[in-house]
Amino acid sequence: MKTRNYTFLTIIFFSIVTLTATAKKVTYPGQVITIDNEVIKGDVYILSPTLNELKVKIKGTNKKNRTLRAKDVQSYSFEIQKYNKHLKKHITQTIEYVKKTVEDAPIRFGTKNILVLRPVNGDMNVYRQYIEKDSKIGGSLGQIFYVEKTDGSLGFTKVTKRNYRKIMKEATASFPALSKKIGTRGFGYKHIVKMAKAYNQRHTNRNDALAN
Repeated sequence: MKTRNYTFLTIIFFSIVTLTATAKKVTYPGQVITIDNEVIKGDVYILSPTLNELKVKIKGTNKKNRTLRAKDVQSYSFEIQKYNKHLKKHITQTIEYVKKTVEDAPIRFGTKNILVLRPVNGDMNVYRQYIEKDSKIGGSLGQIFYVEKTDGSLGFTKVTKRNYRKIMKEATASFPALSKKIGTRGFGYKHIVKMAKAYNQRHTNRNDALAN
């Protein structure tokens, strides 16, 4: 049996979707920044992996609900509590979505100008997009990675199982110890988030950055 290494964010979002379908709506404290630079603070609703990309619903500090489409939003974020096994306590983690134009609409015949989850933010950014793989409501989901570098050497680029070695080796060329590991065990396509985090940590402790 193959061992699957699901990231924390993947697990929590699919768990949240299940909870949302069977119980009251889930919210987390956060904020929305509109295209007009309005900052709306309040409680952000978790809708579903694809709906989260198309719109954001927030209950403001005035207790009124407001729903904004992706075209009207620059970004939104919310905070969750994640257990840190090293510190042996829960820590606050910020989940952030930012507006991007992607190659594949999250839903059939939908817009490609969406709000994409950004699990890594630094010298190298990673984005994770969810898409509905078929036309069935609540059907199976797929995910797509995008990466970009803030120095402009790599624009917002879709990464696939076929091209990830080339793209990630070039993107991490300034960190040879990491670049040569790409494509080996523990540094495959599903480990893009891990690789980007290691790249962003390269100026602190190179050994810690490459630790599994």
